[in-house]
Amino acid sequence: MVAAENERWRRASVNGPSLARVNDNRDTEESTLNVTHLRAVVAVGISSGLTLLASRAAAEPPEQSAPPDVELFVDLQAADVRVDGTTVHDGCRAPCVLRVPAGYYTVSTPEVAAKEILVDRSTHLGLTRGSPTGKAVSTVLLVTGVLIVATAVIVPLLLCKTPEREVDAYGRVYLPPNPCEKLPTSFKIGWIAGAGVGLTLGLVGGIGLAATGPRFTLSF
Repeated sequence: MVAAENERWRRASVNGPSLARVNDNRDTEESTLNVTHLRAVVAVGISSGLTLLASRAAAEPPEQSAPPDVELFVDLQAADVRVDGTTVHDGCRAPCVLRVPAGYYTVSTPEVAAKEILVDRSTHLGLTRGSPTGKAVSTVLLVTGVLIVATAVIVPLLLCKTPEREVDAYGRVYLPPNPCEKLPTSFKIGWIAGAGVGLTLGLVGGIGLAATGPRFTLSF
């Protein structure tokens, strides 16, 4: 009995330190796993936060600085000029100077049609009166062309209209012949050609009148 008891105590004294070391190793491994897991969670959180900030920064439009102001010199004589833009609606009695943000503007005067211009630096706005002779010739061509076309259209409508039915002495209804049916083909072709000439003269006169009229000019 004594010998058996001594043997049990001897084994316990030998295995005790080994069991203690095993328990210590298990505790160390669990601590290492916990630290690794915590680091992974922190890394994922930081990555998600950075991604969210980057997406918000990309979604927000960049702040746009206001365009610089530039000077528009209106070099017209005794004319009321109107200047309209996105944020500017102004006018002055020329000659004058307007200070406006750089951009596109629509300028107009009572005698000149509105025109869009780009003012991205100091700009001089002038006016070309055009050629009086060219304007007179263009006006004559335009009026002549309009008269020819009007005559070529109105006269056939009046003379070549379908006649009304008539009744002869025997009570029979008949349709009188159209007066234009007896006209020779060459005359009809010449009439149509004359209308084409009138249309051409009108177009040339209109284009010339627009080209020789007053218009804005830009210089820097």
